[in-house]
Amino acid sequence: MKINLEERGVLPASQRFMHDNAPFACQHLTHLEFAGNYQCDEGYQINREGIASHLLFVIGSGNLRFEIKNDRFVAHAGAIVWIERNLAHKYYAVEPVCFKWFHFVGSLSDAYCKLLTGNRRPLFYPSNFKAINNHADQILSRLERSETGQDHWIAAELGHIFANLAESGKNEDELPTTNALMLQAAEYIENHCEESISVDYLAEKANFSKYYFIRLFRKVMFCTPYEYLINCRLSKAKRMLLSTDMSVEAIANSLGFSSASHFIKTFRENYGCTPQVFRNIKL
Repeated sequence: MKINLEERGVLPASQRFMHDNAPFACQHLTHLEFAGNYQCDEGYQINREGIASHLLFVIGSGNLRFEIKNDRFVAHAGAIVWIERNLAHKYYAVEPVCFKWFHFVGSLSDAYCKLLTGNRRPLFYPSNFKAINNHADQILSRLERSETGQDHWIAAELGHIFANLAESGKNEDELPTTNALMLQAAEYIENHCEESISVDYLAEKANFSKYYFIRLFRKVMFCTPYEYLINCRLSKAKRMLLSTDMSVEAIANSLGFSSASHFIKTFRENYGCTPQVFRNIKL
């Protein structure tokens, strides 16, 4: 059953579903409770003390930030995140992101959660992400049709997702070295975007030549390190324009732009308006 959306940061094209399970499914199957296919902007944020169901994310594009217990990490496109039931968690977007999510319970899901996550970070970059994403699409398609008798088929699709994760889902610590290093570099840029960050420094940290590092970064992140840095600064600038009364010049200085005019020019090139116009429109 489709549910109307009234969540901050969730764009109108998004979908959310609730699924009513038969008694047999509730007792014997991995049964789905809620699911969604979300397109969100940087205003999206969820903060919970914990819920009774497991929560699985399939990140299609952009990235989503997570805080689970005392751990913080970023899930990029191609990632799977599994939040164990009853764990306090927070997740939020700092840029446009598209992802699918599923709430489910059942003894089989408990067992797979323990197998896949254990005491490790529940972030995966499986080599068969496409297959997992296809099974996720099948579940959403069945929910959208609102047909009866879907419990067994949905449980089967969830089982396929679990099996694919178990067979080739790599915990982030097992990522191919170059991919892991590029993701670490991207996370470093996000966390230090206000500072003066040189490509030479990032390349040295990753133990690559400057030009090889740029090529690898572009392959993994679909942009250059400089473009990624500017995007992080602009995303943060938008939040500051909406949530503070800081002047445009002060925001430019705090985010490492060489001047207010450089900030305004870059902002206009990316968003089609000046920072002040953006602030006035949003207000």
